Amino acid sequence: MRSKPLVRLTFLFLLALFPDRAFGQTSRTVRVGVANDLTGDPVSEAEVEVVFLGYSGADTQRKSGLTNNAGVFVATGDPPLRIHTSVECDGFYSFESGRLSRTKDHEIGVNLRPIVNPIPLFAKRLQVVAPVVPGPFYYDCGVGDWVAPHGKGKSKDLEFSVRSIRDADRYTDFHYTLNLGFESDMDGFVRFEQRKDSGFRSPYRAPVDGSYKSEFEYFRKREPGSGMETNARPGGGYFFRLRTVVDEKGEIVSCHYAKAYGDIPDLKIYFNPTPNDPNLEFDPKRNLFQGLDPLDQVREP
Repeated sequence: MRSKPLVRLTFLFLLALFPDRAFGQTSRTVRVGVANDLTGDPVSEAEVEVVFLGYSGADTQRKSGLTNNAGVFVATGDPPLRIHTSVECDGFYSFESGRLSRTKDHEIGVNLRPIVNPIPLFAKRLQVVAPVVPGPFYYDCGVGDWVAPHGKGKSKDLEFSVRSIRDADRYTDFHYTLNLGFESDMDGFVRFEQRKDSGFRSPYRAPVDGSYKSEFEYFRKREPGSGMETNARPGGGYFFRLRTVVDEKGEIVSCHYAKAYGDIPDLKIYFNPTPNDPNLEFDPKRNLFQGLDPLDQVREP
């Protein structure tokens, strides 16, 4: 027979894990308010789904419906694990809430990003594997390949160089750097943070008057007695100003804009072939690259 102290300890352990179930209080309410991200106006008739996730499909509850004239939808359910909310609406990019706690009610303000002016772009994934060490070597964003003699590219849009040091006595210890630079003094990059809650994760347009930086160093290293270190930001992004031409006063006459999701050495690059057009809202159905390998394809706007 199980001893009383053991039974008591088991009960306390389960109580700590599942406090709501211990007292029969599992019902949670999720109130979703949907607005236009650009205007702030309520969005009616948006399709909202609230998932109260269970331990199995039978335990999972899905509550869905449309927002009212005030842009509001309310759902109630019993979540054994966690809660998740998604929103879709014609003319807007989708919304994903991520994981929500099952231990409380939620009021979620959703700012849906409208579809404004998606255009065809050259969009392709670039995994930087150095064709020559230490470099420099160049990547053509409009061709999607390294510049000759390492590929079919012609324009030196992105310049890379590599430096790698490995400890002769400890093979697992190393210091690897990959430097990003540009051919023109007026070319450069500006970083941004991706919108993780939206199907469209970048600003619509590259900054025209922004202070573009000319160099960036990515590193990955492991030193004695420490774990792996890196300055990569997979959830970040870049705007690029490329192929810049200036007049005799140093004023920009012509340039091209591009963006990238991810971080060096794994980037998804979008290049606008129209000079002086900062629009980088991509239409995934109109990629200017054709016949890409599945690993190189880009599906995000």
